[in-house]
Amino acid sequence: MAFNNYNTLSKEDFKLVEPTKVEDLNPSFFKYNKDLNIIICSTCFLTLLNTKDIKKHLVKNHSDFYNNTKDIKDIIKKLEALNITSYLDLKTIPNNTYYFKDLPLIFNTFMCFKCNYITTSNKKLRTHLVTIKGLKNKDTTKRKDIITNIPIIILYPSLNKGLFIPKLPNLELNTSLVIREASTSSSSNSSTTSLKENDNTINTSNLFLDYISKKEDLILKAKEIDESTISNKALSSFLKNSRFNIYLENKNIKNLKGEI
Repeated sequence: MAFNNYNTLSKEDFKLVEPTKVEDLNPSFFKYNKDLNIIICSTCFLTLLNTKDIKKHLVKNHSDFYNNTKDIKDIIKKLEALNITSYLDLKTIPNNTYYFKDLPLIFNTFMCFKCNYITTSNKKLRTHLVTIKGLKNKDTTKRKDIITNIPIIILYPSLNKGLFIPKLPNLELNTSLVIREASTSSSSNSSTTSLKENDNTINTSNLFLDYISKKEDLILKAKEIDESTISNKALSSFLKNSRFNIYLENKNIKNLKGEI
C-alpha cells in the first residue's frame, strides 16, 4: 500500500476510523486486546510492558485505586493470568490494521519512499536511505525523497518499540463528507440569506410607515410656529431619524414620487 497520500491527515480524520476492539478489564481504565495480547491503560495512554508491569503501574500511577481497593490482590492475580506479550517478544505489527483510540497518534514521522520503514528520527531515516538502500543525497540540500508526517502509534514510546501505522481513514469517504458538509453549509447560508431578504422586506415596509408618520409630525410643528417652509436643520434631523435613505435602497425613484 502506498502511504504517501496520507501525510496530510490530522487527529480529526481518525474519528471516521472504527477503533480496534478491546475488552474492558478491572480496573475499567485497563483495556485488553486479544490479537496483540496487550493491556492498554486508557488513563495514561500507554501499553503495559509485561505481566510484571501491572502491579508496578498501579502502584506508581494509580495509587488511590491500589490502596483503596479491598480485593486488589485478587484483581492483580486475574490480570496477571491473562496472556500478555512482553515488549521483548513483540513481533512486527502490520500497518493499516489496528487503531487504538486510547493510544496517542504521532505525526512527526519520516518514511522511506522505497519501503515501509518509518521512524520518528530524521537522522535514522537518512542513515537507512544511505546504508540500506544505497541512496546518497546528490547535494548538501535537504533530502526531498523522504515522506513526512505519516501517522503512527508506538506501543512503548520510551523504548521506541512497537511502532506501526494505524488503520487509516478512507480518503474517498473523507472527501465525500467534506463535499457534503460544504453543500449543507451552502444550503444553510442560502436559507439564511432568504430569511434576511424577507426580514429586509418587512423592515423597509416599517421604515416607510415610520417616514409617513414623522413627515406629518414635521409639517404640524412647522404650522404651529407659523413657518411656511421647513428649516434645513429640521429636514436633516427628520431624514436621519426616519432612516428613509435605507428605504430608498434598490428602489425605482420614479415609482416613489407619489408616495413621497
